[in-house]
Formats: sequence, C-alpha cells, structure tokens
Amino acid sequence: MRGTIESTAPFRPAPGSDILAVYVVTALPGTPSPCDRVSVTVTRSTRILEGDSREAGREVELNRLGPGTLVDVWFAGPLAESYPAQGAAETILVLPDGTEIRVDDIESVRNRHTGELMAIPGVVGVGIGEEGGVPCIVVMLADDSPEAREKIPAVLEGFKVEVAVTGEIRPF
Repeated sequence: MRGTIESTAPFRPAPGSDILAVYVVTALPGTPSPCDRVSVTVTRSTRILEGDSREAGREVELNRLGPGTLVDVWFAGPLAESYPAQGAAETILVLPDGTEIRVDDIESVRNRHTGELMAIPGVVGVGIGEEGGVPCIVVMLADDSPEAREKIPAVLEGFKVEVAVTGEIRPF
C-alpha cells in the first residue's frame, strides 16, 4: 500500500507489549491498495526503512514516521475488515521527498472497471463524481437493492466508490 500517514492513533502499549505504535495511513488515489485507509500497527518485528526500494532501504528509527510522511507498507498477514481496515506492518518504507508517483487518472480506473460494474444486476451506469473535493467513482443503481450494494466495492485502485440511486436511465 502506498499512502500518507494521516495521524497517529491514540495508543498506550501495555507493559511488555510487542506493539510500538499505530498509524492511520491514507492510500494515494490511483495506486494499488487494499482499501483507502488502514490503521497500521507497528510491532517490534516491523522493519522501518528509508530509501527508494524495500531492498535498498536503510533502517531508520520509529520517530521517522509521522503525519504527512509518504510510505509504502507491506502487511504481515491479512487485514481485518473494518473501517479503517486494520493490519500489522511487516515493513514500512519511508519514501524520499520528491518521489515520483505514478497515479492512474480516474477515467482510466473507471474505464477498466465499467464492464464488471455494469454486469452487477441493478447497475444502470458508472460515472465520475466528487466526494469532499476528492474525485470518486459513482455507481448508479436503478433501485436501492441491498444485493447490488453488497457486490459493489468500496474502493477501486485507491479511488473511493460512491453509490447513487438514480432509477432507470433511458435515452430520449
């Protein structure tokens, strides 16, 4: 997951705990990510590196992490399904300032997923919208069907997916 550390989650480790810190990381739109926000747990076994790649990174201290830090995170096991999702970090790579980030534009992401979204019964359209000033993909439904809603992903390639009930859409 590539993203920016949004905040340090309130956390007080129990004496002898393996957990050192918890950070909320927000995925960069258009980058591959399991979800748009993850509560990342840093343990004594988490490797914290700085550099251009996981293989070439040099070890740095925990205090190098903080709000606004651009990071790549690899997880040690599956993420817990919650919001934000939760996972323990295996490795955190602090990316250098000026790192060039390839971000697919939202039109490309929408175009890649339109076919699979339109195949969901009840979906009548797929578009692009905005949520809080951030571009998002909008999936339009003929009616408010719980069956259709549960098949629509919350995030596609880092972009949030919103659902709008529009009714049937017919050409004039």
